[in-house]
Amino acid sequence: MLKKQLTITAIFIMMISIPMAFAGKPELPQAFLSNTVNPYLTLDKIRLWEKSDKPEEQQKLLNSTKQKIFWSGIVTGYRVVDGYVLMKIKIGRDTIDAVAEQCVRNLDYDRTGYRIAFKGAIVLNRNNKFYFADIWSVILLEKPKTGKSYTYDDKYYSFIYEWIEMHNPHYTSGQTKEIADSIISSSRVYKLDPRLVTALLTVESAMDTGAVSGSGAVGLGQIMPATADWLGVNNKDIKDNIKGCCKYLSSLINSWEQSSDKIGLGLASYNAGPGNVKKYGGIPPFSETKNYVLFIKFLYKDICKQTDK
Repeated sequence: MLKKQLTITAIFIMMISIPMAFAGKPELPQAFLSNTVNPYLTLDKIRLWEKSDKPEEQQKLLNSTKQKIFWSGIVTGYRVVDGYVLMKIKIGRDTIDAVAEQCVRNLDYDRTGYRIAFKGAIVLNRNNKFYFADIWSVILLEKPKTGKSYTYDDKYYSFIYEWIEMHNPHYTSGQTKEIADSIISSSRVYKLDPRLVTALLTVESAMDTGAVSGSGAVGLGQIMPATADWLGVNNKDIKDNIKGCCKYLSSLINSWEQSSDKIGLGLASYNAGPGNVKKYGGIPPFSETKNYVLFIKFLYKDICKQTDK
C-alpha cells in the first residue's frame, strides 16, 4: 500500500513539473474581470437596460461593453465582406447583428442555419442601444436539420462522426472515421465519456488535426512535444494524439477524485497545469482558464442534451 501511495505521489509531482502549453497566467484584477466571460450578461438583460430611463441601468449598459459575453443562437444570415464575416444570429425571439474576422475558426464555411455559441463583446451605437456583437471565437453546436435521424448507440459513434464532419467538411470519410474511432476507443480505455472528450477536442482545436499553437502544442488535443514524450505518444499521429489527450485528462480528473467538481478541476489542470490548480486550491484566477472550463462544460452539457434525446 505504501509503495502504491509513493507511486501515485511521484506521478502527481511529475504531472506538476511537465512542460505544457499552459496558457493561464495571473492578471491584474481589472484585466481578469474584463477578459473573463460574464455568464450572467444575457441579451435579455441588455434589452431591459436599453429600455430603462434609470441612470443606474444606463450605467450597467455602458459597463457591459467592457465585459465578455458568451451567447448561443442560430445563424440566419452569413456573408463575407472585405475579410469580415457579417452574420445575423437568432437568439430566442430576438435577432442580432454580429461581426467577426474571416480568420475566426469555424467561420471558414457558410454557417447559415447552424446553431453556434460565441464569445465576444457588445458594441453600442451613438444612442447607447445595442448595435452588434463583436465575435472573437465560435463553437459549432448543431448543423441544420437534414431530415436524417440517427440512432445513438452506447458509443455515440454516429453523433461524433457527424460532429467532426460538421467542423471539417473537407475531411475524407476515412479521416473522419479515424478520428471518431479513436475518440470512442481511447475514451473507453481511459474510462471517460466520449462526449466530454469530444467537447475538449472541439475547444482545443475545432477538430483540426493540423492545429499548431504558437507555443508548439500539436494536433487535436494540443499536446506539447515534451508532454507527448512523457505520455509515450506521437503527438503528430492522430490516434496517438487522442490517446495522449485521454490518458492525460483521465489522470487529471482522477487526481481530483475527492472533489465535488473533479471534471472542472481536471479541465483546469489540462489548461493551466495541475500545479496551478493545487496552488490556488481550485480553478486558478486566470481569465483564459475560467473561460476554458466554462466553454467545455457548456459544450459537454449541450452535446449530452443532443445525444440523450
